[in-house]
Amino acid sequence: MTQQGVKMTFIQKAQNFINSLSFVYAVALAVALIWLIGWEIAGFFMLVAFACTTLLLQRNATPFVVITSLVTYCLSLKQVPASIETGRVPADFVWLAVALMVLFAYMIFCVVYHKKKYPRQNNKFLNLGTSFAFCLVALALAGLFSDQFSFGNNAIVVVLYALLFVIYLVLSSGDIPDYKKLIAHIIVAVGLVISFEVIVTIANCPDPITYVARKMWVVGWGGPNNVATTMCFCIMMAFYLCLSNENPLYLVLAACFVVIELLTVSRGNIYSLFLIMPFVGVYGFVKTKRKKAMALTLLAIVAVVALFVYTNQSLIDKLFEVMREKGLENTPRRALWGYFVDLFNNNKLFGAGFFDPVSSTMYKPHAILVHILSGMGIFGLLVFGYHYYRKYIILLSHGSAFRFFAVMVCYQLFMYSVIDMDFYMIYQNFLVLGVLEALKQEREELGKTTPILHVPVWANVVICLLGIALAIVGTVFVSDAIVWEEGLGWCLWEIDYIITFACYVVGGVALFISWGNLWRNNLKPVVKPKLKQLLAKIFGNKQTNK
Repeated sequence: MTQQGVKMTFIQKAQNFINSLSFVYAVALAVALIWLIGWEIAGFFMLVAFACTTLLLQRNATPFVVITSLVTYCLSLKQVPASIETGRVPADFVWLAVALMVLFAYMIFCVVYHKKKYPRQNNKFLNLGTSFAFCLVALALAGLFSDQFSFGNNAIVVVLYALLFVIYLVLSSGDIPDYKKLIAHIIVAVGLVISFEVIVTIANCPDPITYVARKMWVVGWGGPNNVATTMCFCIMMAFYLCLSNENPLYLVLAACFVVIELLTVSRGNIYSLFLIMPFVGVYGFVKTKRKKAMALTLLAIVAVVALFVYTNQSLIDKLFEVMREKGLENTPRRALWGYFVDLFNNNKLFGAGFFDPVSSTMYKPHAILVHILSGMGIFGLLVFGYHYYRKYIILLSHGSAFRFFAVMVCYQLFMYSVIDMDFYMIYQNFLVLGVLEALKQEREELGKTTPILHVPVWANVVICLLGIALAIVGTVFVSDAIVWEEGLGWCLWEIDYIITFACYVVGGVALFISWGNLWRNNLKPVVKPKLKQLLAKIFGNKQTNK
């Protein structure tokens, strides 16, 4: 009953449900069941079609964000075995390609309709939309002057990121109440779905221990490395909900997610996660109001883990034997880096594109910096550098508990992208964009605050010059860093990659942030009025002459 004593209609009850947190976990359950019974393609289309339709039927984009965040995890790559890799859709899957295009067109229509009818206030504040559009241009022009340039191949990559861009437009325009709470629960729900899929998959393996140790299990939409990156996000958001709700049960859930993370045996993700866990633990303990309850819960978790390890040492040894043997060494990856750095040296301006000209398969450099340089050249590096700069500006715009965990989420993807395939992980990037958009909206709700990053003019000039110098050093160093290693071919040593990477990343961030500060705080207030006066004078004279 409402306050006026009138019963709610079925439509009103349905709208209340799909705008509640219960809907998040209901969709998560549906996704897990669709994946389990194998109705993945039909379930995918039904869920996404319903998500788009809700944009037409109600005022906010909550159900669209919930469904599009979770729907990926009901898919299996076995449905389209060659199309993603080669860019050629097999005859048996033409219907799937057509359905995807229709769905994509419908989504664009819903976004346009939604933005026009329900615009958010202040939706231009710290907007990533412009930098995102520039990225699409860089993707389209990849390999422009190389022998293997192909509009068709580039279109595949552009469409993937255009889909992410369209969804981002919904995120930045949809009137979603308490967005940071929603995205935190969505990511935790994602963690529950993934945990279920991992447990079922490993349980059905002929030899579970070997399959875990050798990373042989695959959940369908991705392998252990893909799972590990996403689970790191889930761990951080479980910690955030533990802190914001003052509920120790979320700490237990975070511990369960850590166990799933360890079962991936993904070295890069596990190492980077455990590097930040002490900081997360200290931050959470300092900020929580229920210190005694949290401390007792943590001690109980540690005791259970210690007991399990003590009583199952042989099992632990077998599970992580391969991980210990490999350590941090990865010789094949060094060869990959060398090969793609060589491609960059031959096509510095626009790179060599994304597809091998002989096999027509996508290049996989396993490093975001090498991927951008080899695929899109210096032009792509500048464009994506600006996009990353906009992300960092959002992360440094204000201080809050959610901002701390948003930084941890972005850190995890960034660390993984140093050594692996972040570039093609659309679903992980979507979750990161969701976290950034929630942070942006939190900043809008707080009103005007002092930015965390505040540097005087002289320091900006020095940092800008330092950034230019490091970028030049990185470009020169890349040319001399690769060596011929007999059977490995052109090889880039890990230390050389680290030096080059540091030059580009530190130099690029320094350059973009310092120039952005100089423009926003010093040049824009002077240049913009002068430019307006000049344009008014020019066009005013033309009108007078007429």
